[in-house]
Amino acid sequence: MRKLIEVSEDALDAIMNGRYVEGTIKMVAGRGLVFSKWTRRIHQRPTDRMLLRTANGWLKESTQRLKMWVSVPKDLSISRCAEVLERESGEMTDYLVENADILEGNIIRFL
Repeated sequence: MRKLIEVSEDALDAIMNGRYVEGTIKMVAGRGLVFSKWTRRIHQRPTDRMLLRTANGWLKESTQRLKMWVSVPKDLSISRCAEVLERESGEMTDYLVENADILEGNIIRFL
């Protein structure tokens, strides 16, 4: 017994070019088996804006968040790591306080 599956043109072109096509096969009344290709939406978000680059990290601004990132080498002692983290976060906090009127339009208060 031979069964036929209905496939769209763009899915068939992808298959003929040797690409994988993800989707679902459903039984549709009056049409038989129908293959529906999954349409993936590509979400394009704006890139983050670099505000400050420090010796061991950076401070970036996205549409909804301020992002702080610090990387410390593993060969440092715990007390030295804590010192580096405190210094880096202090630099980033100072930058935010100094440029609060530019970034937000008013003064940022850290409690």
